[in-house]
Amino acid sequence: MRLARVLALAALAMVFAGCPRHGGTKTATSNANDQTAKEEAAIENDLKKEKFEARDWLQDSSHEVFKMGGRERFAKMADTYYEIGAKEVWMTRCSKHEQTTFAGAMVVVLPTSKDERKEFFEKANEKSPGEFEDKGEKYIILDLD
Repeated sequence: MRLARVLALAALAMVFAGCPRHGGTKTATSNANDQTAKEEAAIENDLKKEKFEARDWLQDSSHEVFKMGGRERFAKMADTYYEIGAKEVWMTRCSKHEQTTFAGAMVVVLPTSKDERKEFFEKANEKSPGEFEDKGEKYIILDLD
């Protein structure tokens, strides 16, 4: 189930970055209720071990994102998430292979106040109509492994 949610979030990331939509793709929030306390704890554990501010991390040419269009696309995504009100955007679960460090996940920290969340989801839906619904989740996580 988690893999399906992660893949749905990855598809949403592509929409955010300007990729064409694919019919029938699940959205980030369609599975938000599945983001259990256990999953949130796992995300928080990953962030405690290692986290890098996404925009800074993505500027380094020795860093890369293996999936979904690469480093440049994810840099644009990070900017977009911040523009619409994300509190933080992190790269985590990084691993090095030869001279390149690959990110394993991008984590978007959502606003906590009711008004800020409302604004975030309204702006997100302006960029990608009907793709977002606030289900009370703490994060949007894009699994890149």
